[in-house]
Amino acid sequence: MPAFDITAQTGDQVPLDRRGHGQATFLVVNRLGRRRRARIRIEFESAAEAEPARAAWLEADKSEHAFAPGGSAIVTVTATVPPDTPAGRYGFRIAVEPADADEPSAADKPADESADADKPDDKPDDDRAESITRSAPVWLRHGAPSPRRIALFAGLIGAALAAVAVYAWVIPPACEVDRAVYDRDAQACVCPTGMAEASLGDRRQCVCAAGTAYDDAGGTCVERACATERALYAEAIAACSCPPGTNELDLDGRKRCACARGKVYDPATRTCLARACESPQRSLYDDGLDRCVCPTGMALETAPDGGEACVCAPGTRYQPEGSTCVSVADVSIELIRVFPPLILNRQFDARVTILNRGDTDAGPFRFEISITGGGVTFTDQVSYPGLQANSSLIYERAKLRTGQVSDLRIEARVIPLDFEDGDADNDVAVETLPVAPRRPLLTDPR
Repeated sequence: MPAFDITAQTGDQVPLDRRGHGQATFLVVNRLGRRRRARIRIEFESAAEAEPARAAWLEADKSEHAFAPGGSAIVTVTATVPPDTPAGRYGFRIAVEPADADEPSAADKPADESADADKPDDKPDDDRAESITRSAPVWLRHGAPSPRRIALFAGLIGAALAAVAVYAWVIPPACEVDRAVYDRDAQACVCPTGMAEASLGDRRQCVCAAGTAYDDAGGTCVERACATERALYAEAIAACSCPPGTNELDLDGRKRCACARGKVYDPATRTCLARACESPQRSLYDDGLDRCVCPTGMALETAPDGGEACVCAPGTRYQPEGSTCVSVADVSIELIRVFPPLILNRQFDARVTILNRGDTDAGPFRFEISITGGGVTFTDQVSYPGLQANSSLIYERAKLRTGQVSDLRIEARVIPLDFEDGDADNDVAVETLPVAPRRPLLTDPR
């Protein structure tokens, strides 16, 4: 019988990676009932393959091994096939043969067998003849696979794809979004018509449009009424709410979602649209009352043209921006000064103090000044962004020169800006000062 059993543990095919590397492992078992040292070598399947260049492709991790009675060893063969090698199958096997024809040396035997080392071997000669053992061939597949194998793989892949397509058609994939359905044309999960995807806490769900709720029985969205007029049911919050731009009003026990003043609700678009009022003047459309009313702080009075107008209360002015009445600050001319004293042909400076006496900050205003007489003609105007309550500012014009002996008249005024009511409250101050002649030079009486 064979002295050794050899089994290719990695099978009869050795897969190679793209660099031509691969490994095969063999299990070698000593079938003799005594210790044996054996040599291990690699043999190619054909003589052409055994040439030295190809012999360098394969390398075993063991070239010799001492086997105990019934012992075994793993032999690993590493393959490295050069990239330029022609495509094909290259076979090899391992061969195991005793290191010599006799029993192992005394050094390799147990102590109790050393005494019998000189005794002749009574084993038959045919045992030695059967001592060389070869494994079954193992094949290296290099390069492109055979057309038959390609056709086989293509057939298997096609069958798998067909099976997947049939399965997907018969049983569509599950959708992660609640209530979503699989659209075969789009090959994706989509929300049904009239619904949109929304995040509800830690889950996603297709929810119905505003004003509708999901009907579990029919699997569709149906109208959902609300107690408040114009309110819309929102499935995401499971409650009714007013459309954007509107607020809930209580009108004598009747609740309605109404737009801000100056706008009217459009049921078609569910939005607030601008709505102008022709009469009374300055009035705003009230969506809750369905009519034009005066803004807060204004009263309905008869206008000069005989019509009706909304008029601000005393102490306030109408401001078109915002259609509101704002407090009028008490801005006035506090003091007009010139220095030094006015003398013919001498320079002087003019200074005006503007004061806000009220407790309300003043808005934008314009300051105007006119200086005439005494041979002087000067006008100027300056715009100011405002003036804080109980504060003042100073306007100054320097290096004016008198030209004749007469009264110098200074007129200054403050005109509030951005008000529609005109300048009825403008503050005007006038100051008249004489221009003195130059004094003659004093001479020495001596």
